[in-house]
Amino acid sequence: MKFLTTFFLALFFLQTNAQLENRTGEFGLDKVQYINQIANLEPVYQRTPTKPVALDLADAFYFLQKYEKALMYYEIALLDGKIDESHTKNYFSSLYENGDFELARKVANEFVIRFKKMDLLAKMDTAERWKQMDPVYFEKYVHFNSPNNEFGAITYFDNYKFVNSDFTYDRYATKKTFAPYVIDFNDTGRGRPKFISISPKSPNVYDAISHYDQVEDQVYITRTSVDLKGYKTSRILIGSLDDNFQLLNISEFPYNNPNFSVGQACVSQDGEMLYLVSDKPGGIGGADIYRCMKLEDGSWGFPINLGNKVNTTGDELYPYINPQGNSLYFASTGHSIFGGLDLNKSEKTRSHAFKKPINLGIPFNSHGDDYGMVFSDDYGTEGFFSSNRKIEDESGSGDNVFSFSYENNKVCKDPVKNFKILVVDKKTRERIPNTNLKMTVKLDGRVYEDVSDENGEIHLLVEGCNDFDVEATHDIYLNNLFYYDGFKKMVVIELYKKELDNIIGIDKINYEIGKYEIPTSALPQLTKLATLLKKNRDIKIELSSHTDSRGELAANQLLSQKRSEHIVKFLISGGVNTNQMVAKGYGETKLLNECVDGAVCAEEQHEKNRRTEFRILEIMSKPANPNDPPADFKAKEPEPSQLQKVEPVENKPPVKNQQNVKSLEVE
Repeated sequence: MKFLTTFFLALFFLQTNAQLENRTGEFGLDKVQYINQIANLEPVYQRTPTKPVALDLADAFYFLQKYEKALMYYEIALLDGKIDESHTKNYFSSLYENGDFELARKVANEFVIRFKKMDLLAKMDTAERWKQMDPVYFEKYVHFNSPNNEFGAITYFDNYKFVNSDFTYDRYATKKTFAPYVIDFNDTGRGRPKFISISPKSPNVYDAISHYDQVEDQVYITRTSVDLKGYKTSRILIGSLDDNFQLLNISEFPYNNPNFSVGQACVSQDGEMLYLVSDKPGGIGGADIYRCMKLEDGSWGFPINLGNKVNTTGDELYPYINPQGNSLYFASTGHSIFGGLDLNKSEKTRSHAFKKPINLGIPFNSHGDDYGMVFSDDYGTEGFFSSNRKIEDESGSGDNVFSFSYENNKVCKDPVKNFKILVVDKKTRERIPNTNLKMTVKLDGRVYEDVSDENGEIHLLVEGCNDFDVEATHDIYLNNLFYYDGFKKMVVIELYKKELDNIIGIDKINYEIGKYEIPTSALPQLTKLATLLKKNRDIKIELSSHTDSRGELAANQLLSQKRSEHIVKFLISGGVNTNQMVAKGYGETKLLNECVDGAVCAEEQHEKNRRTEFRILEIMSKPANPNDPPADFKAKEPEPSQLQKVEPVENKPPVKNQQNVKSLEVE
């Protein structure tokens, strides 16, 4: 997991911790209150455990978004009898945010019976029924994400963008600080662009760019300062950049105030309206969105609250007005359906009022914090947003930038475009030269062929914006076939090395508890695996399944063996040669960490052990006919398990937590 140094509330304060814990709730004051409450009450509870103290601790952890600790204290309190309506709501929310949806639904049903209210059940039903508003192309890995944390991706000019990150070139740094950087989006050297700092970092000061005003050539920065007592306040700074991307001509926003926080400014494209976030007194919730109108003298008018259709008793953050100026996008806890901060959209009227927001749904929203939506074109068809949702690839967890485009609203702005393909090693990110690439346009079958240069790149002049396939072949890498959206101007192709004992992970498979049948949700990724194996008939693999250490040893062994066998059967039905695969279940015998029987481990640690992967057992001579197996295909058998063979018995493995097999994605 990424190391986070998050000292802003969404943008305002980020907290030093091993993971993002809280983007919402206050601008420093409430957080200190809850931390102090925990520090005072936990020793009291250890000496004299009572139900009221347990509930106070549960609420404090809940408001700090430490849901596992909150659940512990709520459930301790429940051992002493039922809890009231307010605490039940917080208990439900803790379950929901922590991903325990089955128990959350039970609590919601009991809530209807006890309190005659449907709001908790309605939230469950709405989230489960929700479908994405428009067909969206969604890319979970944007190439400039680093092993640290990034959010932003605000267009500066040409290919240059602003990104906020706790990235640092100082390998000896003991404290990471968020700061704004400039990147060349098309610079893919070393797998990601160079980060250019726009200003020196200062202790206990955290800067983040929220907007670039193209009309005035000005950047809007939220600066959060931390005093000696740990209190944090934010203010808006306005500045410009010189030719070397260095910040200068800094001025204060006229409505900054040392007694409350102001930040996250965004200006409409015509320069006539500014939107910001503040926790100033007199608001509706913790953090509200305000607007300032440009006056005739060029100054900004007094901030006016957007009202209770947009703002709630929760927090509304990261306002962004679309290029047309008629829709406001923002993140909210009060309008959240999926948990954490959800992205919402509100249409603007001619009187500058806003209609009831619409939740953007999947894939924009998740059970994490989703925020910071911006468009990268003038049509409102494609752009970026940020999220701390869990993802299983080399970018890790924490805050990352995601790209999207509305497929129904796309406009082909480049009838003829310079198209770039970059080929890299999936694991090392090193560039791969001498890769044969065949690009086939889906619409009319046109073919473009070339070989990657010493930098692993191919540059083509491509007509239109039609979807296409790219077939990549290489002597020492696994051949593969990739599908891409025709509106892209650059794609990164990731190849796995063809070498003995190379272990390649398969994206998570969400099995039902104790079941080995392949869920429908896993079929697309297994189809991709079938394609990869059919493109590489000169390899033989061991297809293995692994469980965590919970449950009986023999049952885990049998369950993992049956899961592997079912995947192999599916691949054979998809055209993979039978003698290319060996199914092997390892149960809990090959754990990746110290989570053995009896060890106290977090769910994420157990998830790391629950995985499906394949290992290259043998590389043979290539057959004359690519559809035939090699003539000398006699592979070594996989190493025997330390367990004795478990005879098939009635399939009744113990009921336990859902098996989420997670690892690297195979395309």
